[in-house]
Amino acid sequence: RLLCRNKHQDFEKNWSLILPLKRKRIFHYAFLPHKFLSMDSKNIKEPTTDRCDFVSPGRSDFFMKLHKYYKYLMFDKKENPVAVTTPLVDFDSKHYIGVGRVKVSFLKFKMSKKDKLTKCAHEVAKRLGLENVDPKDWWQNDLVHPGSLLYFQFFYTVKKGSLELGNFSAAMLPQCKDVPYFSTVTFPVAIQPFTHGKFAISTGISDIDCGIITATRTELRKLMKYNNKSKPSSYEFIIKDF
Repeated sequence: RLLCRNKHQDFEKNWSLILPLKRKRIFHYAFLPHKFLSMDSKNIKEPTTDRCDFVSPGRSDFFMKLHKYYKYLMFDKKENPVAVTTPLVDFDSKHYIGVGRVKVSFLKFKMSKKDKLTKCAHEVAKRLGLENVDPKDWWQNDLVHPGSLLYFQFFYTVKKGSLELGNFSAAMLPQCKDVPYFSTVTFPVAIQPFTHGKFAISTGISDIDCGIITATRTELRKLMKYNNKSKPSSYEFIIKDF
């Protein structure tokens, strides 16, 4: 069914629910800017009343600043270079946790630059055996996902009540020793409480394999070392071997 029909834009995707559903259904709509849609549950019985209101929390503009800092690499905002993917679920008494993704085009890499994303690009080239190959030609390698894109993912928290951005991790290309290739595209699908106090994060790998990352709450907290006061220039893009 069509939800929030009064707020639809010409181009949108990747918005998701806060779970479990409560009296107000809240959808995380976007990071650029950080925005939510709120719908009173009493309005869901009649399709003609599926109306939502935008909620724009304050002090949550880090990813807007990151997009501006890497404008030469990131797509236009309407193409969702920094996107919501998984539902938000309970993390602790004050926060929800979710997993987002960052999309960049390696065709636009300028390997002489000194920023954190270019540093990661050099490591990607090394892992792929493409150290002396122009990024514009990476796509010709059989190990590179078609489409000339790198899909990173990151953990983030949202404060309950205010819905402000909490802490978040570096942008990661997660790798698994059981996968016989280096993955340039990983896409988070869901995060859920799992056994033994861990969380399970399901992930699509290069559009051909599926994986599950497990991590404790303590491990996730250690990963989420950034907050809205962090500088875009210090934000890391990393290859993370789980």
